[in-house]
Amino acid sequence: MAHVERTAEVAWSGTIARGTGMASGGSGAIRGLPITLASRFGAPEGKTSPEELIAAAHAGCFAMALGSVLAGRGTPPERLDVSVRVTVETSGIPKITSSDLDVHGVVPRSDPTAFAEASHEAEQNCLVSRASRAMSRSGCTPHSTSAPAPRPPRGGGANTGKNPNAAGQSV
Repeated sequence: MAHVERTAEVAWSGTIARGTGMASGGSGAIRGLPITLASRFGAPEGKTSPEELIAAAHAGCFAMALGSVLAGRGTPPERLDVSVRVTVETSGIPKITSSDLDVHGVVPRSDPTAFAEASHEAEQNCLVSRASRAMSRSGCTPHSTSAPAPRPPRGGGANTGKNPNAAGQSV
């Protein structure tokens, strides 16, 4: 059976409450990302969290899956902007309760219905979407535009604003 492996590691020092860690990926593309408990449940202050890394993985995986689906349908995208909001329930034992996608795309020769269908197929094909369903629920809100796609906000927040020029549909 063929398989692909990717690795990451965190070097942690100190207690859970006051300690700090540095996350790195085996590829070398991610190095020394500071990670703390406070970045998970409080103000990030320039540090990352496992949930932010899950959101980044989900956004990247979904963008690739959707680009592949659209290209396979003869409508390759000019641009896709995918933002993901991972929600953690903190009462009781903390758990990830959702990983919601907001997708904007500039896709020539496509319409909002075809874009929504492609988004639904991409959600079924995306490895991280499938993994997030195992965590809880996952939702996707695609938006197709003929103008340049709005840029997702910086700082890890999901783009929840509706583009008045976007034709979107939840899948």
